[in-house]
Amino acid sequence: MTTTLGPGHRQDLTLDAGIITLPNSVGDLVWYDRDGTGVFQSSEPGVPNVEVTLKNSAGVVVATTRTGANGKYLFGDLPDGTYQVCFNVQTLPAGYSFTRQNAAGHNGTDSAANPTTGCTMTTTLGPGHRQDLTLDAGILKPGVQPASQPQKPQKPHGMNLARTGAELLVPGLLALALIAAGAVVLRLRRRRTQD
Repeated sequence: MTTTLGPGHRQDLTLDAGIITLPNSVGDLVWYDRDGTGVFQSSEPGVPNVEVTLKNSAGVVVATTRTGANGKYLFGDLPDGTYQVCFNVQTLPAGYSFTRQNAAGHNGTDSAANPTTGCTMTTTLGPGHRQDLTLDAGILKPGVQPASQPQKPQKPHGMNLARTGAELLVPGLLALALIAAGAVVLRLRRRRTQD
């Protein structure tokens, strides 16, 4: 609303504002990892009715819920603190298991659940970080193995292989410059001996 100041009304000290702390929340999705990549694809449906527990920093269960029809879950109105989410393997469809963890570097598109424990890493909520919706879990149907990560080539034990790439550019240019300088010196010497 507006206020008008002037003769007879030189101040207005009624224009107050109240602030509230935004609620903290964690959650997101349990989905069928059909291709075994550990990364959610839009064509992969959510898994309903999976039991999800929320633990505090002491490992005490502070809340329990189940995923909805779309595989989503949410724990809201949480006080500041450190939390961990655990997915109950007993409530997965028969024979299903968790896919591999952090296949995309825990960027919110991959499964955060440890395949052995069904629990995620911890997350700390508070000022500057009120919501964490990256605590997902992908599950695999019986007989499907998680897609393997590309392996980095390993050098043979005890051998130092030559490097290639940008780190060799400067030494290579320096070597060419020395060769060119040597050729100039040789020409000058030949000219002197011919004179």
